[in-house]
Parts: sequence; structure tokens; C-alpha cells
Amino acid sequence: LRTFYDAIPQFEPVLDWFLATKPVLDHNQIKRGWTYLEKLSCEWHERDPIFFFDEDYISDFPSWNCIAADHLQEWLATLPPDNPYIIVPLITPQQLLEESKLMRHCVVTYLENCLSGDTRIFSIRDAGNVERIGTIELTIASGRWVMVQLKGKCNAPLPQAPISDDPLAIALDNFVEWYNKKSSVLNLSQQQ
Repeated sequence: LRTFYDAIPQFEPVLDWFLATKPVLDHNQIKRGWTYLEKLSCEWHERDPIFFFDEDYISDFPSWNCIAADHLQEWLATLPPDNPYIIVPLITPQQLLEESKLMRHCVVTYLENCLSGDTRIFSIRDAGNVERIGTIELTIASGRWVMVQLKGKCNAPLPQAPISDDPLAIALDNFVEWYNKKSSVLNLSQQQ
């Protein structure tokens, strides 16, 4: 049984599509309901934003700094040795574009946010075969980095609530905690 709350994780991509395209829906399309809107949104996310952000367009944009990229071995050491996931920082426009194409979502449209320093994007991959599983977004809120999105292929929702024995939840929880501690230490050392 699908409830209203099951649709909430898909609200954001539908809203992105709706605001970007301002579709005019006829009576029959409206009658098709939420599932139809999700389908149109997924098709748009797979096609339009990625098309606009092609390799030529993004080639002039610089890369950006990321604490996890600069201190990768240190952060990886915080994970249990048998953790089946790796979290890869995406620090170039080309990496965002590749993630968008392979995951079929619009993370490349976060390019300006990454350049401004307000957002950091990471690819979650299987540690064994390096297959992409999801994409996370960290954003600064009230002086701390928080995970605001965790999406699978085509913006499919992945569980965000920490489940005590779930390896992905453990890895993400450790990662966000480490990222905040490292940010605090680096900010303090830069102020002195």
C-alpha cells in the first residue's frame, strides 16, 4: 500500500522539473496523477540538464577544494575494514557530469554551488567492483555540514535514516561526523 509519505522523497525532483519546464498539462495528463508526473520528471532529469552541461560548456570551470579529497586516507581509516562502500569526492565539473550521465540525474546542475563552497558532492560506490550506488550532497546549515540529499540512479531514494547495522548508514554517519570535525579543525587553524 503506497501512502502519501512514500511519495515525499520524489517530491524534490518533480518540483525541480516543474519549475524548470513550467509544463502545461491537459486534462488527461492531470488525471494520470503523481506517477505520471514522476515519469515526466525522471525523463527530464535524464535528458535536459545533462544536455545543457556538456563537456564544452563545463571545460572552462575550475575544480574546487574538498576536505575529503585532500585528506582521503585519513577519512578512509575511520571506516570499519569490512565496510562494503567507498565515498568518492567529486571535485571537478567533469566528475559531476560523469556522475550525472551514469546515475541519470541532474547533479551536474550543482556546479555553481560546488564552486561557491556551499555544497560538496560525493559518489557512493561498491568497494568491491566500484559500481556507483548513489550520490550524496552535503551543504552547510547553521555552521555545520549536513547531508541534504542521498539519491540512487534516476533519483531513486536511498534510506537516509541511520539504521544501526546498515553498513551504508554507518559509513555515511561516520563520514559526515568526520567531515564536520575536520572542517572545524581546519577553520580554527586558518583563523590563528
